[in-house]
Amino acid sequence: MHLAFRTEIRRLASALAEPPRRAALAVADGVVDAAAATGALRAAALKAGVRLVGAPVASVAAGTVQLGDGDLVVAGHIVVAAGFGAGAMLDLPVGAVPALMVLTTPLRARLRHVLVSPGLVVRQDGEGRILCAGEIDGSPVDREPSAIAADLVARVRALFGERDLGIERIIIGRRSTPRGDRPIIGPITGRGPGWDGVYVALGRSGVTLAPGVAELVAGELIDAAASPLLAPFRPDRFLG
Repeated sequence: MHLAFRTEIRRLASALAEPPRRAALAVADGVVDAAAATGALRAAALKAGVRLVGAPVASVAAGTVQLGDGDLVVAGHIVVAAGFGAGAMLDLPVGAVPALMVLTTPLRARLRHVLVSPGLVVRQDGEGRILCAGEIDGSPVDREPSAIAADLVARVRALFGERDLGIERIIIGRRSTPRGDRPIIGPITGRGPGWDGVYVALGRSGVTLAPGVAELVAGELIDAAASPLLAPFRPDRFLG
């Protein structure tokens, strides 16, 4: 990361109407479209023979998953990767913080970088739409979502000099917030045989950590060898 000044910023982000005087440039950082990545992974899983079930999960226990439609799924390992929903499902201290993102109408100018400023994160998708989020620190959405979205888009319009930029979609999600702000990853232990084979994988930075966590979790389940990298994040730290 280095400090970039207006001349360099204007060259790298020519879509901006009025670039800032200086900014921190993280040349090694990147971005992934989470929805597109999820779709690609889903398609690959189906091709590999994975069976997807759309029914909600009512409960989990040793070797079984009870679905909301009454069906029962039997498995040797059960990995709960349900974000904030894992808290109630597994009785773990996990909260949920509302977060808001706005998707604008397509913009002709191209932005090839992620812009991060106090209270605003901006990037562009493959269709030219601007994605902007204003709750980057996990602070609650304490106003009417449409009012927050209007404020965000007004700032984006000024940033790009596009007065007619509109709102295509407002998305409100819930970010999981484990107690202590550290991931919870590992088998549920210390609760008796009713929890044998149940494993949780949960973190606040889900998309960022997912590739590495998935590899480590798969290694633990397939090779039955505990990863020292995951040792600080075990769920049994909350017992007692």
